[in-house]
Parts: sequence; C-alpha cells; structure tokens
Amino acid sequence: MAKPLFIAEHACYARGIIGRVVSKIMAYDTAQENRRAIQLLEVKTAQRIMDFGCGHGRWLAALHRIAPTAEITGVDYSATMLREASARNKRLIRSGHVQVRQSNGPSLPFDNGHFDKILSMHTVYFLHPLEDYLAEFFRVIAPGGDFVLGFRPGEDTSLLQSLPHEVYRMRSSEEIREQVVAAGFTVKETVHAAPPSKSMTWLKLTKPA
Repeated sequence: MAKPLFIAEHACYARGIIGRVVSKIMAYDTAQENRRAIQLLEVKTAQRIMDFGCGHGRWLAALHRIAPTAEITGVDYSATMLREASARNKRLIRSGHVQVRQSNGPSLPFDNGHFDKILSMHTVYFLHPLEDYLAEFFRVIAPGGDFVLGFRPGEDTSLLQSLPHEVYRMRSSEEIREQVVAAGFTVKETVHAAPPSKSMTWLKLTKPA
C-alpha cells in the first residue's frame, strides 16, 4: 500500500502535532535499523559525534550511554523535531553532553574536521542535491573519522511503489555508493538487510587520513 502523501511530507519535514505523531511511528518502525547503525559506527571511544537528521532525539541519549564523555550533536531541519529532541534530552543538554542545532540546507555550522563520527539514517531521500550534502559531511569529519549512512535502497521495487515520488527520491545502493566515493569517502563496509525484514542498506564510510 502506498504511503499517503501527507505522511510522507511529515516524514521529510515534521510540523506540529501530526509531525510529532509521525515521528513516534517512525521511531518505533526504524529502531532496530538505528541500533544496527550505532553498532557499525563503534562510538565507544568517540570524542565528537553528529546525528544528522536526529528527529525526535532518542538516539542522542543512546549515543551518550555508549560514549559518555563525547560531545554529541543532533542536527535537523524541523523546528518541531528539535523541540522534541531538546525536551527528551534536557538533562544532557544542561550538562553540556548534548546539543541540538537546526540546519536548513547542506551548509553545516561546524569547523572543518570537527566530528570523528557521523550518523545519518533515512535522510538521503530528502537531500537535494545529495552531492552538496556529502561534500559538507566530508568537510566536517576529521581524517580517519567514520560515517554510517543508512537508507532503504531504490532497487527494492516494492519501495518504489509505496513511497510517494513527490517527496522521496529513491536511489539504488550502487548509486549512493558511487556518490560517496566521488565525495572522497572510502567504503569500509556495506551491510544489507532483505525480506522478510524491510530492505535496508548501511554504508560504513571513512575519510582517508
């Protein structure tokens, strides 16, 4: 069944009460995928971590539990989601372990090489042009730093039929792999999940030292 357009729009840019409801559904629906991404990222010894597209902010606290001395930054477009993330993590924000920042385009408000770990889940469908965002991720990650990018692959034809093309731009795993390599990243590991679970690809990338 095709996802209704208005739900897809809130998945891309959550607003108001409907956006909060959609985010809670998505949090439940993608929890295992996010846990797998964090495992791949190996954040235990991280110093600075960015969760790009942090949404409701649940995973900011999870990252802190694994890397309690790290500076953890959640970035999202949606003011609604940033309010949710701030409320959920208010204790960690007050203590200085977590911060949330809004970004309305590919330009990120951080110095070159600021982060040693970056996580971004289910964002590539909404990032246009994707190469501009990848260039910024490459700029703000330190040499030798790791970046886990997770997404549903466009080669899954059932996804192409169920996700509104007005909102989602679905790309194949190979297309995204080619773009991250063109941006300068090295692919360290590729992990796929296939039916009966939902199709999913995680790319573990690194910036050459």
